[in-house]
Amino acid sequence: MPGITEEWKLHSSDINLNYNIRIFEFGHKMKTWRAGRKVHSLPFQVGESEFSLAIYPNGDCKENRGNISVFLRNRNDWDVRVACELSVGTMSFKLFEQIGS
Repeated sequence: MPGITEEWKLHSSDINLNYNIRIFEFGHKMKTWRAGRKVHSLPFQVGESEFSLAIYPNGDCKENRGNISVFLRNRNDWDVRVACELSVGTMSFKLFEQIGS
């Protein structure tokens, strides 16, 4: 979806990455997009692994309508263990999990 995001990354080491995505008119998308409509990030590398983000401004399904759903996608043929932190505005969440291919 060209033109609706601005993305940049800051490497702090081979296995650490600060990936930022700004979704233009996000508040409007939260109010007007149907549940299940998503924004994809560009693919990005951390070490030898490739990932992307799937962001649903109005939830990934009807049950999550009114909430933001964010998924870290493993684009590899192998499972990976990740530790990540997600910030939206002033809110921040941490995740330590294994994600499958």
